[in-house]
Amino acid sequence: DGIRDRSPSRGLGDVYKRQTYDFIADIHGRHTLLKEKLIKLGYYEKDGVFISNNRKAIFLGDLVDRGLEVGETLQLVKKMCDYGSAEAILGNHDWNWLMYNTLDSQGNFLRKHNEKNDRQNETTRQAWSLIHLTERKETLNWLGNLPFVLETKEYRVVPVSYTHLRAHETDSYPVCRLLLE
Repeated sequence: DGIRDRSPSRGLGDVYKRQTYDFIADIHGRHTLLKEKLIKLGYYEKDGVFISNNRKAIFLGDLVDRGLEVGETLQLVKKMCDYGSAEAILGNHDWNWLMYNTLDSQGNFLRKHNEKNDRQNETTRQAWSLIHLTERKETLNWLGNLPFVLETKEYRVVPVSYTHLRAHETDSYPVCRLLLE
């Protein structure tokens, strides 16, 4: 369960538990595939939440679009974040979905409902229509409170589409992605 650390700040032979991070990107509403990958990574389901003893999932956005299991995907990630076994950032697909569903002060959607945007959001709209209205509102509120950038002393996560936010500070951090392909 431990990793032997031989760094100068620790004595030889000190054993400690180290947090392992799994960087997961581009889920795109594929709940079944996400569950399979989490199990392969060592997570297990307890009381409806995927947890691990020494791992933490870092979701790199793009939770919506393409797959038909958008509601289930968002609920799984939200539960993991609420429990503390995951953290998440907002990807560009998530942002577009939020803007597509958010009204401005004049009652207009922040992302226009036109042929192009309707077509881009078709799969998510189909899946979304199956979710109870209360759950939709709660989920959009949660999604809207996710950060664009996540930074700890161990890592910094910035989606490629938002690198301009802090691009000057990202050079010293490795880019990690686990694609669910």
